[in-house]
Amino acid sequence: MSFSKTTKIIIATIIVIGGFALFYFFQNKSDEKNMFSLGEFNLPESFFVDDETEIKFEWTDDNKGEDLIIQSDKKSYFGINKSEIYFSVSSLNKDAQNFNLRFLFGEESAKLEKIEKINSGGITSELSLSENTFVKFDSMDGFSSSLYVGDIIQPEQTNYYKAVIAYNPNTKGEFYIEAKGDKGAYGLLDPWYNSTGLVGYWSFDGNDMDWSATTAEVIDRSGQGNHGDATNMTSASVDIGKVGQALVFDGVDDSISIGIGTDYFPMDTFSMCSWVKSPGLADGMTLNGILSITYGLSISLDNSGRFLSRMDDGVTAISVSAGDNLADNEWHWVCLTFDGINRHMFVDGVNKLSTPTTWLGTTRWPTNAGNIGYENNNKALYKFNGSIDEVLVYNRALSVDEISALYKLGTRKSQVKTTGSNKMKINTSTVNRLTDGLVGHWTFDGADMDWSSTTAEVLDRSGNENNGNVFGETKSAIGKIGQALEFNGQNDYVLFNNPQITGSEVSTFVSWFKVDDPSRLQMILYWGNFSDYLGMMQVIHVSTAKCGGTYNTINYWVDTETVVAGEWNHLACVYDGTNVLAYLNGVYYGSNVYPAAVTSSSLYLSRYDATKYFNGSIDEVRIYNRVLSPTEITELYNMGAKKIKIR
Repeated sequence: MSFSKTTKIIIATIIVIGGFALFYFFQNKSDEKNMFSLGEFNLPESFFVDDETEIKFEWTDDNKGEDLIIQSDKKSYFGINKSEIYFSVSSLNKDAQNFNLRFLFGEESAKLEKIEKINSGGITSELSLSENTFVKFDSMDGFSSSLYVGDIIQPEQTNYYKAVIAYNPNTKGEFYIEAKGDKGAYGLLDPWYNSTGLVGYWSFDGNDMDWSATTAEVIDRSGQGNHGDATNMTSASVDIGKVGQALVFDGVDDSISIGIGTDYFPMDTFSMCSWVKSPGLADGMTLNGILSITYGLSISLDNSGRFLSRMDDGVTAISVSAGDNLADNEWHWVCLTFDGINRHMFVDGVNKLSTPTTWLGTTRWPTNAGNIGYENNNKALYKFNGSIDEVLVYNRALSVDEISALYKLGTRKSQVKTTGSNKMKINTSTVNRLTDGLVGHWTFDGADMDWSSTTAEVLDRSGNENNGNVFGETKSAIGKIGQALEFNGQNDYVLFNNPQITGSEVSTFVSWFKVDDPSRLQMILYWGNFSDYLGMMQVIHVSTAKCGGTYNTINYWVDTETVVAGEWNHLACVYDGTNVLAYLNGVYYGSNVYPAAVTSSSLYLSRYDATKYFNGSIDEVRIYNRVLSPTEITELYNMGAKKIKIR
């Protein structure tokens, strides 16, 4: 039998295709043998961030062919300009392996800010982002990759993580979480983020206030340019907020002008939200006005302290109150939304009232002014008395889930966890803790910085008035606990005159620091004289955090360990009258004999002689005139260390 040339080609093609099909069949069978099935392994459904708050895994996509199963707490994340992502990675692969995680974003402005691993012991540890990987990743068209995180996972094990992603306001997009192991394991998840509809966002945080300006001190971070003009307010009006800084309104003449109605209209649907704290009405006031967008649209606290909203129906502004008395000098989250039919009033994340409403204020009051700090209908009697933080205006009605997400952004940062008699407070200033023997305590938080001063910008909260003078280009930055001071490593520092301690006395020096380039020799904290350097130093030398000093060319150092650029560390240096002892992140590293002979001295942050300036951020500096115990040092460290519980 003979075949034509065409037939021979067809037969050869079939044989080749069949060979490839058999290869892939047996290859897949081999892969399947190395995988547990989902029927053999139960994926986690949830875990707890504290004794009451459960994080449920609500999203996983098509896992066909994947053996690293990624689950997240949401499919779509809502935020102002960032979101917290809780997710897990479960291994169905029968081999233990090193693996890498990365995030991919389609929007250029979006990025992965940080990622933490949540260990079974309940403590979160921040993971380093690196360009180095165990495995090679393919590029994805239209998406840019974050840096990579490395970790280890065992067969049938689940790892838990929390990430923070950042993006510009008024953007949305898909992103990917991708995991790949060095033994072939793989997983991919595709959630979304959404921050659209924001037309006004005033955070009042340090970087969002420009007190040097005369007409636009309060910066709008929505991207819409609705900057606020503060009246009768200065840097002294700043206080510790619910999220970062807040502004304090005196109920007399303080206010912020944020434009006119047409800067925000048309708003056929909308949302207006804010954190507020008020002890009650100021003398002569009959209403606590929070935010007004013209005469016909505002939110306030009424004369009974209840949440009040006013909306114009084309003839008059109809006022409605809801909820209980909020004038209790505690923080409360209030939010008014309108979906085109009903107004909804939320207090602390809970819907307190929904009622049909006609809204025609856009046509009645297009050029009337918008204000924070009083209600437009009667400026003389409707001024706010108390603190306002995180003011938001959207040109759409936020959903119940979105309202809840915004509320949780504030409550997670000051959440109190109670287990029996033990309490833990997260991301709030540590004022009034461990005060016995406290000589100086500098938090650098908004309320503890007086930038209007020329000689005492850094306020001492120990009660001893050891205020500090800032030199150079030092500025506020996000801290480990509240705010920190950021130093450029060139010429900026802080000087404190003679804290009440002498070199012959026992003492403890404590600080949080984050260094940008640990390879440089640089000073965190220095108490001593520049002639012989004897006193007490907290220094970074050859990438190692050290306690001690130098005298007559002899070093009296105690080394801790290598520190990583961009990561927060807690350093405690103790002098017990004979030796200097060093603790890093609550761990004791040893001691060295120390001839402390200085009688008195000034204290410097970020300066060693006229050089060796610190490059990075410093937070929560404390000096004690006594020896802190290891337990007390651990307690100070734990005030800044985040904990999380897994069930």
